Amino acid sequence: CTGGYGNVYYLSTNAQGSNVTAAFRAYKRGALFANPCYTQIHPTCIPRHGDLQSKLTLMSESLRNDGRIWVPRKAGDTRSPDQIPEEERYYYLEEKYPSFGNLVPRDVASRNAKQVCDAGLGVGNTKQAVYLDFADAIQRMGVAGVSAKYGNLFQMYEKITDEDPYKVPMRIFPAIHYTMGGLWVDYDLMSTIPGCFVLGEANFSDHGANRLGASALMQGLSDGYFVIPFTIGGYFAGTKLEKVSESDAAFEDCKKQTEERIHKLLSIKGHRTVNDIHRELGNVNSVTSCGNTWAWPVTRRAWKLLSRRSRPSAKNSGRTSTCSVPKVPSTRTWNVPAVWLTSSNSPKCLPSTLSTAKNLAAVTSVKKARPKKAKPSATTNTSATWAPGNTRATA
Repeated sequence: CTGGYGNVYYLSTNAQGSNVTAAFRAYKRGALFANPCYTQIHPTCIPRHGDLQSKLTLMSESLRNDGRIWVPRKAGDTRSPDQIPEEERYYYLEEKYPSFGNLVPRDVASRNAKQVCDAGLGVGNTKQAVYLDFADAIQRMGVAGVSAKYGNLFQMYEKITDEDPYKVPMRIFPAIHYTMGGLWVDYDLMSTIPGCFVLGEANFSDHGANRLGASALMQGLSDGYFVIPFTIGGYFAGTKLEKVSESDAAFEDCKKQTEERIHKLLSIKGHRTVNDIHRELGNVNSVTSCGNTWAWPVTRRAWKLLSRRSRPSAKNSGRTSTCSVPKVPSTRTWNVPAVWLTSSNSPKCLPSTLSTAKNLAAVTSVKKARPKKAKPSATTNTSATWAPGNTRATA
């Protein structure tokens, strides 16, 4: 259970240790990967404050029940929010989606936040943030009423940002949260490698197209408390396990591969840290680049960066590392994080040990063809008009 692959983005709400290491190593050994279809981008996150932080902090989506999201109407407006009059504020979700207002689905809220920031309307030092304002809610419910509903969240926000959200609007921005897809498992949570069980976000089983954080946590709890205690015992009871020794050929082979990989990485004699390389690669795949919306020019830029990073230098002539770069077969690059690339020794087809056809049918293969552009659909506005506090969002 080492989490999903969200840390290929920089930054994400995941801890750096939640880096898909175990799942990817199992994949390289033959376990099948299924349903890598979506990455959830959470619209209500505390914005990044610099380049050296390790992760982002997630706020609750429930804040959009009563908070109003806005940016200045004029690009480059550096005034404090209390100095910007109401007519110069752009409540972009309320204006664009009057039936839903600030309670639009997460993907809509995330894309619109990026769009206004790309247009130069972002706020804060980085200009990669929008305001989440509770002034109207405080006027309507009072400080005590708002505190009763959101007091713990306000306290957490103030502790992190040193700003009082009762007095000044919060600043939020979308961030990578949970990922969809993982190692394929059967109903007993066993992967296609016999005896290898996969729990939580590392497996694919309950990952919906818009899987919420609550269901992700519930999956981890249900897998750990209610499923695996009753299935792993059945495997042990019905399987004859041979004695494992360090002198086994498989152990020696794995040890040799690990030593060769470590030696190859150390022989590069580079001058950058792993985190520095992760930061550069992850920023190419960040929310502000191609996280919210996919763009071919950004993808080409990523490949060019990987090619440049992997090109042997004068000091390191001819030395390369362990993973092949997509569509640049002659070059190689660093394997951090490993899931950035498809390993050169990864299985190219399904293992021959699969016993039933239904296992094959359960695995989603990734099509090589680029997806067709979806036709834009007309937005249907109902007669109902959104107003703060008149409905409830999911937490």
